[in-house]
Amino acid sequence: MELQNTNTDKLSGDKMEEKMTIKQEYDKKEKETADFIAVLTDKAVYFDEEKDKYVLASKKQINELVKEAYKNQDFIRANELLESAKNTLGKDIKKELREIASKSMRLSAKHYFMLVGQAYQKDMSLADVVRYKICDYLKENLKELEINKEKKELLKQSLELWEYKKSIKPKEFYTEEFSLFVDKKYEKAYPIYTKHFFIEELKKDDLSKEQIDLIIRYYDDTWINEEGLLSIEKNGKNQTELNLGMEIYSQEWLKDVDILKNEFSKKYDEIVFDKLVKKYNIDTTKEGMGFELFKQIIEFNITFYPIVKINGFEFENDREYTYLNDKNQKLLKKYVFDKICNIKEKYIESIKKDIEKSMNKNNFEEAQELSNKLAYYDSCKVITDKMLGILSNYISASKVITFTIPKSLLLWFNASGGDKKLSELIEK
Repeated sequence: MELQNTNTDKLSGDKMEEKMTIKQEYDKKEKETADFIAVLTDKAVYFDEEKDKYVLASKKQINELVKEAYKNQDFIRANELLESAKNTLGKDIKKELREIASKSMRLSAKHYFMLVGQAYQKDMSLADVVRYKICDYLKENLKELEINKEKKELLKQSLELWEYKKSIKPKEFYTEEFSLFVDKKYEKAYPIYTKHFFIEELKKDDLSKEQIDLIIRYYDDTWINEEGLLSIEKNGKNQTELNLGMEIYSQEWLKDVDILKNEFSKKYDEIVFDKLVKKYNIDTTKEGMGFELFKQIIEFNITFYPIVKINGFEFENDREYTYLNDKNQKLLKKYVFDKICNIKEKYIESIKKDIEKSMNKNNFEEAQELSNKLAYYDSCKVITDKMLGILSNYISASKVITFTIPKSLLLWFNASGGDKKLSELIEK
């Protein structure tokens, strides 16, 4: 059944020439949708073994199929056809109208970012933007839907109730957690990076080198845990740009904090140590003595229409996968590395020479301190690779959005295109 209509999207203001098609054949997993559409359009639904699909059929078509089955002495087949007719023909849709379903739909990253941009522009939640788009689409098509007046009126009432339901408070940020611990190489690099960061933070507290060295002696590399967070927010310019923040939260540990405190207090000042405990939220009551460090690593700008770009670097499409070409990946990698590493590449050779001089003087303590800088530099490269991989996956991977909808409207929308149709509505 093909229906001609013109749909006006209230969110975008664009007029669209639509040609709505309600499917007549359904995969096995779409049995519930097939049953509902059969009831809605006063048809029956039966399973066609050759097509391996559920097929809608009018009463006349069912009668012909039953006669053919009897002619072929296939009484089991005839019984199946009659049972399918009994289950759908003459039934009402009131049960589906009463039920509310929770629906998850998968969108490409591009369409997800577009949806977020539209939500920010209209100060709506993602679910509300989706609700209005689906409502507008179904309302316009309801006018041409060839079903009896009672069912059409019931669908209209259901649409109006859903359209004017209470809105959800929009979010300021849309976040997604990630993990960086994926291999042995990274597990070695991350503690080196966080230890360096902790030392740099301690330097800001005007602690002497001796005080910092004492604290670091109790730094426990084996207890470092971490998690990451990607968050997108409004850019403020237009609905085709977003700001993306990539953050790392790390939970780290000091061992034997009581012993450290006594030693520090005897040599220096207990008040200074108590300030550090408060600043870093060091847990001195539980076993493990954990404390949290947080660093917002880097911020990006995403442009997602008509082409996905991050910081101006264009993502390319290869069938269904979106990726950065080698040149852009190299440039973005340098951008990320420069943001997280405070040692420039031009100083590496100089540090290596200084290490050699220290070793020649048998000053291995100094050589080791310099070597720590190179290890930190190397750890930044490992972390950059991991972050770039996570960032690329985030930009290219599909996203799932969830919303509630009357079951009748969901089944009707599924029969009209579902996930694919929603992507079209978002883009238009």
